[in-house]
Amino acid sequence: AEYMGIKKTKEMADNITKANEYKTLGNQEFSAKNYEAAVQHFTKAIELNPNDNVFYSNRSACYASLSQYDEAYEDAKKCVELKPDWSKGYTRKGLAEFYLGKLDEAIETYQKGLELEPTNTQLQEGLQRAQEEKANKGKGAGMNQFKMQMITQLMQNPKTRQYLNDPDFMQKLDMMQSNPQMIQLLLNTDPRFKEAFGVIFGGMGANFAGGEESPSQEPEQTYEPQSCLLYTSPSPRDRQKSRMPSSA
Repeated sequence: AEYMGIKKTKEMADNITKANEYKTLGNQEFSAKNYEAAVQHFTKAIELNPNDNVFYSNRSACYASLSQYDEAYEDAKKCVELKPDWSKGYTRKGLAEFYLGKLDEAIETYQKGLELEPTNTQLQEGLQRAQEEKANKGKGAGMNQFKMQMITQLMQNPKTRQYLNDPDFMQKLDMMQSNPQMIQLLLNTDPRFKEAFGVIFGGMGANFAGGEESPSQEPEQTYEPQSCLLYTSPSPRDRQKSRMPSSA
């Protein structure tokens, strides 16, 4: 019985090690924006260690990048169930709910996350956006799929992401959506829109209105809607090192 217990413990340890290896591969694919490949790696990690909330969080980020918000929601919900005191899980869940049009649920989720981490900027911005969208929807100006896709692209770039917090930019974006003839006017009068369209259409391998292609992202950084940055937990070896007393 003791031998079987030792054998089982070793198998569990091996599975955790292999799962973390798949997570590393998934992180690399995510950074390269190979989201479907990243999903496969995180899925294998989950199969080996289904109790690690980070794997579900990271796969949720991939699904969100693929605009597969139903799947992103299910993984985010599982992440919160496994670790309800981790604020990152609430950013995942709130994002998925927002894009699924579940604005009341998104608002509640962001608020719960802020109870855990009141100063979290990503949660604050998510809550504000959900509340504003709910107010706009009451006026008959709900966000349609095209606008959601544009915002998703803009959120992935650190510079254009800042524009989304500017009421003037968002108002012009709504005006452009309702009147496409304004596109050229905005391109000529507001430099932000030339840059924004470079990001939106440059991500598809094309320039827009003669603009420059959007600059490639820094390889060591990853940008994603509503801070869907992947979380990399320390390895068991690193945790062991952190618990070791420092040398005199």
